[in-house]
Amino acid sequence: MKNYLIIIVIAIIVTGLFIYVNLYHEDNTAPIYIKNTKADTPVEIVALTEGQTCEEMYDSIENDLDNANYCDQDSDCDAILLGGRYMEFGCYHYINKNIDQSSILQNMYIYDEKCDEMINDCDLALEAQCVSGECVEVEQG
Repeated sequence: MKNYLIIIVIAIIVTGLFIYVNLYHEDNTAPIYIKNTKADTPVEIVALTEGQTCEEMYDSIENDLDNANYCDQDSDCDAILLGGRYMEFGCYHYINKNIDQSSILQNMYIYDEKCDEMINDCDLALEAQCVSGECVEVEQG
């Protein structure tokens, strides 16, 4: 009888470990699903100040553009067209359609007045689609 009790206790411990490992252990061979955490936090475009260096302004704008690029579906995506005065930031960036583009453009204007020396050489932005929580251009086939 004592042996059966020991076997039952061991079986319960092994079963518990099996359940724990299967529920809480990371499986490196399993596919990784990325949750779009950007959509959970409102994107705030902070106005630049004249006291910032050109590098600080540029980094702030790039950070805003990165944070503004989030989506859950294709219809969330839009393109902010740049080029011209704002060529230093690229010809266009894909962002969420609910982002206030004028705030980003205002910051680029402040940066341009103090720092920019680029020349325009841009094509039009291609259609955007939502892939892994970010807006990207549609591959032309």
